[in-house]
Amino acid sequence: MNKSNTSKNWDEYFISSLDNLTKIIAWFKIMLSPFLIGILLGGLVYYLMYPDKMAWILSITATLVGLVIGILWANKHWKNKSTVWFMSRIMASPELNKEEKENPSNQSK
Repeated sequence: MNKSNTSKNWDEYFISSLDNLTKIIAWFKIMLSPFLIGILLGGLVYYLMYPDKMAWILSITATLVGLVIGILWANKHWKNKSTVWFMSRIMASPELNKEEKENPSNQSK
């Protein structure tokens, strides 16, 4: 085998691994949003109700519903286009870009 050929294979493997890592991190971020909302709602249910067995069951149910919704939502975006594409669309800030076009003197150089 040629040394450059093995180097090319290693480079392709490394880039593919980084690509998969970014997809997994983006999947986790998508899943985390509904899960955290479920935790928040579960905590509110538990502390606003008298802390007993029923409040405990409702708070765990709210947390699990948030987790399931998060997993389903993240998997949907994983299968459709890409989790990284979805996260980049969410994190884009067209409002800020519009302000920069209107006020070019405020841009940092």
